[in-house]
Amino acid sequence: MGVDLNSVEYFSGDTMRCQLCGHRPIKNICVIENVYTKKRLKIGTECVKHFGISKDADIDKLIEKSKRIKRLEELDRAFPGIEREINEWELFIDKQPILVKKDVKEKYLELKKQVEEKLNSYIDPNTSEKQQRKLIKEIGQLRKNKRKEMQKIKDYVREYKDNPLAPSKQLIQKLKSKGLTKVIDM
Repeated sequence: MGVDLNSVEYFSGDTMRCQLCGHRPIKNICVIENVYTKKRLKIGTECVKHFGISKDADIDKLIEKSKRIKRLEELDRAFPGIEREINEWELFIDKQPILVKKDVKEKYLELKKQVEEKLNSYIDPNTSEKQQRKLIKEIGQLRKNKRKEMQKIKDYVREYKDNPLAPSKQLIQKLKSKGLTKVIDM
């Protein structure tokens, strides 16, 4: 018998039953396969440990990885594309035709940081289901606040884009290419 290391998976709910000992519910399963008959069984990871079926695998690390993946999938169901949204958060500012002042974009960027922290807490295997529900609500509120801050940035750009004293993106890029980041900060 050998454990299929790609099969270790975390399940929520109480529908899974160990096909070796019959225990139910099991949250962490893996598949073992008879190398001669190729028959496969879904068994609890505790049975894997108890019967010493796999000495090569660190089952606990595999379970943790599976939990993280499942939780990311749950989060993506609640907020489709959330990871992409976070990765592209700052792109909104970069796409503006003028430099957005720090005090105008500061809260917007802080919201990104908060959403990232909440996402990391959500996928942490040690986070309880109650905490996860709370985090979902908090992420939802932060995303609403993001939209408000985006509107403030759009309003700022609309007000100042034709102002000759508002630095354009072309000017900022020239300054960056010359290493004059202190001038930009000013």
